[in-house]
Amino acid sequence: MQPTTLNELIDATGGRPVGAARSLIVSGPVTIDSRQVEPQGIFWPVAGEHQNGHAFLADAWKRKAALCVIDEQHASHIGWSFRRRPYLVVRDTVEALQQFAHFHRGRSDAFVVGITGSVGKTTTRQMLHAMLSAGNRGVQSPANFNNHLGVPLSLLQITPEDEFCVLELGASHIGEIRALCEIAQPEAGVLTTIAPAHLDEFGSLDNVMQAKSELLTSIAEHGFAIINGDDERCRALAVKSRCEVIFIGEHAFNDIVATNVEHHNGRLTFRVGRTPFEVAAAGRHLLTSALATIAVGRQIEMDDDLIAAGLANFRPVEGRCKPLVVGRWTVIDDTYNASPSSVMAACRVLADWRTSGKKLLLLGDMLALGDESEGYHQQIGSFISRAAIDRLIVVGEGAALAAEQARLSGMDPGCIGICIDDAMAHFLLDLWLAPGDVVLIKGSRGMHMERFITYLSEQAQQTEEVPLKRSA
Repeated sequence: MQPTTLNELIDATGGRPVGAARSLIVSGPVTIDSRQVEPQGIFWPVAGEHQNGHAFLADAWKRKAALCVIDEQHASHIGWSFRRRPYLVVRDTVEALQQFAHFHRGRSDAFVVGITGSVGKTTTRQMLHAMLSAGNRGVQSPANFNNHLGVPLSLLQITPEDEFCVLELGASHIGEIRALCEIAQPEAGVLTTIAPAHLDEFGSLDNVMQAKSELLTSIAEHGFAIINGDDERCRALAVKSRCEVIFIGEHAFNDIVATNVEHHNGRLTFRVGRTPFEVAAAGRHLLTSALATIAVGRQIEMDDDLIAAGLANFRPVEGRCKPLVVGRWTVIDDTYNASPSSVMAACRVLADWRTSGKKLLLLGDMLALGDESEGYHQQIGSFISRAAIDRLIVVGEGAALAAEQARLSGMDPGCIGICIDDAMAHFLLDLWLAPGDVVLIKGSRGMHMERFITYLSEQAQQTEEVPLKRSA
């Protein structure tokens, strides 16, 4: 964050200073976690699901926070020993954080890109950041900072030296992305996909479409939008945009078209026109993220060689189709989350994987699908039965429905394991996995499927520690 005077903070938030000199200047980071407070920084407590940040004011001052921002309710209960500490009293700390982030965005010349969609936001954000960093300096949303707190905190990372900022924009209800765009004022937007996700909150796919369209309606006429033209729902939303729209995909009717697409064991290659591109991406479905990245680069007049060099720097992160070598097996870590479209994409990754061993899918429940959950799990089961997958292990009630449907659709029952607990899943992994096999692990965030990667890593380590017995 660039240096900010107390008067600027007051103007932005309407706050009332206590114990702080008018000459105060803060230049350190803004954080809602007192453990991350740095000298010259601001501690901005908010009420969370399990605890309220105001309970950690003493810790923030102990860590030499230059300023704390406190709501009126808690300011009236500040102990006498802290009343000489510098703080700013505001009506609501979340609202004030958003106001300050909007103010900070307004004084920056950084090029801001917003990304939304049912799946693919994080990968697209990371690819864009890798590509833009090839010739520029900038920041991106940390982790999945894509909500009413994460987006303001992401914006507040911008320094005067930064030339771009890449933001994820998530939503659990209609109106949320519009509100985030009012704060961030993105000059460009990327719409990745529209698919069943968070239906327990949105209620219907039509509502998901309406929510995602808010990014397109928020971009000013001088900006531009990148839309997945191969996705019919995304394409239908283009009419809502006031700015230039660039369609991307494999079909010839798109503006940027990928040809010669090949995917082999974590490496995606393709051409756009005469230019070849290569990305460390496990899955053909990540082509959308790569094409969106290229489209943004071309719109801001980066040359293809620089775009290609930036994309080549991309590396997948944990939980998002990341291949791992675990002992004598290949484990594809896709544990971050799961929706019907992302599970089908994961099945394609596994089916296409080149190996001399077996291909095993370890699947947990797809959560947050509302009343449609049973039908979507059954749909996934039918899909799995048609994929080139040798073994299926499932944990969870929804995943059990998928397994039963896979059996009814023709998958060999002897190749399906429905587990009532982790011990049974461990048993089947031990029984079925052999050297050279590939196992893809997938499930919704709430299923914590990464625990099985930990188990496999421990098993691999134990195997390496046991000396091989030589035959007589």
